[in-house]
Amino acid sequence: MSKEIKLYPYGFIFSDELIRSVPDQYSHLKILDKYNYYFDNIYNPSVYETGNSFIILHGHFVHIGLEENININNLANKLLNLFTHDYNEFLDTLDFIAGRYVIIIGNETSIRIYPDATNSRSSYYTTDKLVISSHANLIADNFEYEHDHFNQKMPKMSYSFDNSPYVNIRSSVPNYYVDLKTNKSTRFFPRENNKYTSYDESQKFEMVERLWRSQIDYYQSTSNELVLSLTGGNDSRISLAMAREHNQDIKFFTYSTKEGEDEKSGRFAEVLSVDQYLVKQILCDISLNHTFFFFNEKRKKLTKEDKMNLEKNTILQHGRYILPYYLDTFPGDRVMHIRGNLLEIARSYFYQRNRANDVSSVISTFKFGFRKFYEEVGESVVDNKLSTSLENLSYGQNLFDYHILDLFYWEDRMGGWHSEVLNETDAAFDTLLPFNMRAIIDISLSFPVSERRSDYMFKELVNRNHPILNFYGRNEKANLYEQQRDQISSEESKMPIFFDSFTVVDVENEIKTTVKENENTIYIPESHLAKDNYSEINFNFKLDQGIAIIEIYSKYLSARGKNYLNYEVFKNEELLLNEDIAEWNIPNQINVMNMKKGDVISIRIKSLKNSKAKSWENASRLYINSYREFRTNKENEIEISCTSPFSLLNF
Repeated sequence: MSKEIKLYPYGFIFSDELIRSVPDQYSHLKILDKYNYYFDNIYNPSVYETGNSFIILHGHFVHIGLEENININNLANKLLNLFTHDYNEFLDTLDFIAGRYVIIIGNETSIRIYPDATNSRSSYYTTDKLVISSHANLIADNFEYEHDHFNQKMPKMSYSFDNSPYVNIRSSVPNYYVDLKTNKSTRFFPRENNKYTSYDESQKFEMVERLWRSQIDYYQSTSNELVLSLTGGNDSRISLAMAREHNQDIKFFTYSTKEGEDEKSGRFAEVLSVDQYLVKQILCDISLNHTFFFFNEKRKKLTKEDKMNLEKNTILQHGRYILPYYLDTFPGDRVMHIRGNLLEIARSYFYQRNRANDVSSVISTFKFGFRKFYEEVGESVVDNKLSTSLENLSYGQNLFDYHILDLFYWEDRMGGWHSEVLNETDAAFDTLLPFNMRAIIDISLSFPVSERRSDYMFKELVNRNHPILNFYGRNEKANLYEQQRDQISSEESKMPIFFDSFTVVDVENEIKTTVKENENTIYIPESHLAKDNYSEINFNFKLDQGIAIIEIYSKYLSARGKNYLNYEVFKNEELLLNEDIAEWNIPNQINVMNMKKGDVISIRIKSLKNSKAKSWENASRLYINSYREFRTNKENEIEISCTSPFSLLNF
């Protein structure tokens, strides 16, 4: 590798005490003749003092207003003045500062921390003395702090909400400022209902385009070497479209396991092969300064010292295997990687149908992600940790018209996990996140939930700025034409046969008969319509992991026909859903989550009474309109969802 991994790159530590152990590349400034500010000198610090007040903007940043911009050289002065004399305007101004930074502001007796929109410049502080740092381990290098032994057993707790790996060290959280005098975190966003909801769609797009593209203009003009990872997914496609005017100035790269197809070496290799295929399609039509690097061509490894430094730099492991390739490909000191990871905030990832807009939804979602630790640490430990954080943050208060699960994904997932991912890649380059501006995120949340879940805003941005990019497949090889062609062909062809027989089972679970069937229909024959008898079909999940989507349709609807027939959906013999067949004669789309290869979905139509008549055999007919499997490695808190309002869910 052409450059070594430094300790705590782009970082800082601030205290009223002298710090004995800082990296070699750090410089020192005295603030108000009282505080000590140590910082990586790759960036000139933005520090302003007046009287007994001061402000530090640590990191890289730029203000872009809807009408005018505040010059970067005047920004610290402006913010300190607004903080003192017009606090509301100070907060409004923060909404339009992009970059990756943290603001430390205060005087001789009081200091606050204001993180950037997503806490992408991680910041940690101590609760028993005055210390702030970009890295939790940098604090622990200089002061005695015990590891939280529970967090060691469940590492993801260390980057959840305001937690850290250490006792008495906390993390800042997006949309909250920290008062170090009281160690209290106070929400400063949202401050009102989403004002962009009433804007015309065209206004929203014009604002996002100005705020986003102006960032690329600024960073390209400041002698940064901009690089962008191009994949087959949507996020890099959006980044490419929005940077179109500078595409010849940006260095693009794509990594893969080897040149050409590699779909037999596991899921990871398969995904990278699709990336490679799609990127090559794009490169045939668009001229880019692009390079591929393949893991099999030259094995690159981290040195022992590099690994030790990485263990200090971040509290998680995400993609360390690729760092040697980054270091070799981009040896410069002023490299900045344009990333689109934050776009998930806009996609309503946690906010699904009928989820309560209160802290109970946060509790259930959070605990779902920690259930695997219950056996080792106990559910009560998770409950206590979560309860402490929710109390520290007064979580669930002052939401206005925002959904708490949108804020939770933004503040917990992206405010903790993502910032530590960036701390890991800091070994190779700094990061530019154009979406990391509170105003842009706010605008994205103003779109209807249905549009957010369908990626409408981002697809429209591509269409407005580089429309050909919407033609290529997203994470699949088929392009737009091929997808439409195949869809039409599929619709015109005969409905596929999902099963060719079903079994009829009696109350003793003895198979009474097997019925041959070629119309995707299951029913109870007249002669077997006795109480608790049922007919059943099974689907074996074939993908490694993912979701099964089944559409079930019953034509029968009768107010007098209730309590005669139920249909039921099981996963591995566990009942997940049941419905009285007489309640609903509209197709019911059922999504079975968290499926693994070999899992069995069983669909039953069950007789609730002795009702042997041809009319009840006809009423029992259940049509399986479709069965589809989709690959995803994301686990869901819920096991099943559906579209029928009469289905009873059991989980």
